[in-house]
Amino acid sequence: MDLKERIIQTALLLFGKYGVKSITMDEIASGLGVSKRTLYETFKDKESIIMECYLYKKKIRNDYALEVMKESDTVLDVILKVQKKQFEELLHVNQRFFDDLFKYYPRVEKMIKEDQAEHQKEARDFFEKGVSQGIFRKDIDFDIISMLITEQINWLMHSKLKEQFPFVKVFRTILYTYMRGISTPKGQEILDKFIQTNE
Repeated sequence: MDLKERIIQTALLLFGKYGVKSITMDEIASGLGVSKRTLYETFKDKESIIMECYLYKKKIRNDYALEVMKESDTVLDVILKVQKKQFEELLHVNQRFFDDLFKYYPRVEKMIKEDQAEHQKEARDFFEKGVSQGIFRKDIDFDIISMLITEQINWLMHSKLKEQFPFVKVFRTILYTYMRGISTPKGQEILDKFIQTNE
């Protein structure tokens, strides 16, 4: 593992545990056992590290999704399994992590929003494949659904609701509600079976 990846992994652990704002470059360097100068030779500032952390996690998620797609019968199976993995990861993330990202790091927020816009296009194609598989309804505008899901997740990131309920519980409720609403009876059966097995 090269130095850049070691920095990213160390930063991810610290950010997830304590939030982003409270972690300094000194603490990241100390966690790695390297000098701050060495850290700055690899990344110009903390926001650059955060951006690389996001891209690193994105690649891991995408690789996992590709693996799941190879062994899944429907796109709904893929959605549910990938989101389950994400839920498991989010259980270990400090709620301040999300507040810090959007409050203090505008370049990160911009990158995430651009990525979400691209993901909406991919999601639409994915949903339409589900229509052809008979698991999603034909009468749904999936451009609207993709945008609504994204907007609700963004709202949740800024909402005080996550102070009242666990973030993962709210996120899961949003996902299951949408999946049930857009699914055919066949899709709803897959969703119900997944929930019974995994809840």
